[in-house]
Amino acid sequence: MGILGVSNPVGVGKGISFIGDHCFAYSGNFASSGTDDTTYLEFGSPANNYIVGRFEFMYDESANIDLGFDINFNDESIASFIIGNAGSAGTGLQPAVVHVIIPGDTRVQVTCKGSASNFTVGFTGTVY
Repeated sequence: MGILGVSNPVGVGKGISFIGDHCFAYSGNFASSGTDDTTYLEFGSPANNYIVGRFEFMYDESANIDLGFDINFNDESIASFIIGNAGSAGTGLQPAVVHVIIPGDTRVQVTCKGSASNFTVGFTGTVY
């Protein structure tokens, strides 16, 4: 598997960027589409290396959010969770952080199901 990267290393998109031994990906702010899966990030890890990193799930809404996220490695779910505060208007949410080790030659996909606007998924890591 090749590395699925991006052509603009300072921009947003579904891919990953590498600078030396560091890597990052930022989905950009956009809305999830209700009951259909929305892909926020999708990239591959280098074949002969692994990545130690963290996903951060960030939002720009303070009420009535119920979002189900899946982190998949090679189409296998490694983490599934819900971020939500529906019915608790005005309480706000803290960004959720998930720490991972991504093996070499792994396809990574982060999807969301639910309705919200202005949601961002970021990833930062170190390549070993």
